Order: sequence, then structure tokens, then C-alpha cells
Amino acid sequence: MDARSQVILFLDDNPARHAFMDQQYPDDTVIHVYDIDTFRSALKDHDKFDLISLDHDLNDFTEEFGFCSLLWNGEKATGLDACGYMMGFKEKLPEEIIVHSSCPDGASGMVSFLVSKGIKAFWKMFPVA
Repeated sequence: MDARSQVILFLDDNPARHAFMDQQYPDDTVIHVYDIDTFRSALKDHDKFDLISLDHDLNDFTEEFGFCSLLWNGEKATGLDACGYMMGFKEKLPEEIIVHSSCPDGASGMVSFLVSKGIKAFWKMFPVA
């Protein structure tokens, strides 16, 4: 890998996981997004990502930290919704996408969806709850 800084898009509603990412990638540019709306904006605002890492459950920390991921119809958004939204930005996606969710069923659904769309994806659960 070359010496340039990676651009990483990280979607999770848990601030502890964001701190973990900063520790794991101190020399890279981590774009921290906590909800579906900022995720959409980040996809629009950046040219290309070297890494995208996604959580499934996006509303666990809503009350404590004020993040809220809702769809247009008021339903709670998940990482699977984020996967669907990414399909409009395939040219910006990295070679592989990481699903770091601690929800096995949600993670499996996300990986299956991405693979069905021709995108390499795998599940790598983060150690931070």
C-alpha cells in the first residue's frame, strides 16, 4: 500500500466504536457518520473511499447521544438501508466493504445483499460493544 492517507467511511451510532476506529487508523482520514442522513451526505460529498465499514443497528444510542436514523416513512433505518443507498454510488465504493455489526442476522443480510450486487463484503465484528 502506498503512503497516502486512506479515506474511510464509518457508519455506526456508537461513539465508542468511532473512538476505536480513530485508534485503529490514526494516520487515515476517517469520516465519522452516526446516522443514515449523514451517511447519505458523506457518499454525495466525497469522491472515493478506500474503506467503508458499516453497522446494522443504527438506533441503539439515539436517546443517549441524539442520533436518529429514520427513513422517509418514519421507519427506523438500518445498515441494510445504507447498503441499498450505496448502490447509487458504486463508482465511489472500495474493493471490499466491512460489516462490523454485532448483530449476526443483520450482518449476514447486509453481506448477502452486497454480494448479490457484485460487491465483495465480509463480516468482521468489532470488539467494542
